Amino acid sequence: MPLHWSADRCQFQDFEFTIRQLQAGTGLIVSAVPNPPCTASNAHLSADLDALAVYCTTLAPKPSPLRLDAASVARGQAIFMRSDVGCASCHIPPRFTDSTLSASPFIKHDVGTGNRSKRQDQYIVALMEHPTLDKAASALGVSDVTLWRCLKKPEFAEAFRKARREAFSQSIARLQHASNAAVGTLLRVMTDREAPAASRVRAADVVLQTALRGMEIEDIDARLRELEAAAEANKDGRRR
Repeated sequence: MPLHWSADRCQFQDFEFTIRQLQAGTGLIVSAVPNPPCTASNAHLSADLDALAVYCTTLAPKPSPLRLDAASVARGQAIFMRSDVGCASCHIPPRFTDSTLSASPFIKHDVGTGNRSKRQDQYIVALMEHPTLDKAASALGVSDVTLWRCLKKPEFAEAFRKARREAFSQSIARLQHASNAAVGTLLRVMTDREAPAASRVRAADVVLQTALRGMEIEDIDARLRELEAAAEANKDGRRR
């Protein structure tokens, strides 16, 4: 039975990928590699995931209070089925879809919801690659007002901040990886008797200043840990 409006899940266990991708979790399948949705079954790969699937099958929506008004329901059904309105031409009873369980792939329609994440990713990449908003908008083929409005949406702004933090973190990681080579260069210049005296003194000064700052940071970190431990102990004492 296909699930979701885009039929991208064929069984409840396929939501393993929703847990891993959309929700950024680790998933419930830990001793096997999950199969892509709507291919081989993901049932029996995790007892927890199977239990979650069974639980979901027990959930039933509450009946709409509007169904109590039989006359309104009948009028709405008549409108839905009218050929000039066109609802039933795609939402064909009894399943109210123009696809079938045997269709491969399922018939899908772009209703403007399934590609939101992809558009957001494209906008964020353009903003990261171009120095100004108008240049990013031009690269995307949209107006700068459209892109500006996206930046004003809280969910988009948070996704953009997260992307920038990740990019900055990667840059820091590259610098940390290069730090050994940087230290080696400083030490070689400092101990090279053939190097100009000014270069040797400058290298020695950088080594001393950096070492001093490192010691200061370690002292501050140790003091912060002591303060945090004391604050936590104080909280525990108050709770008692």
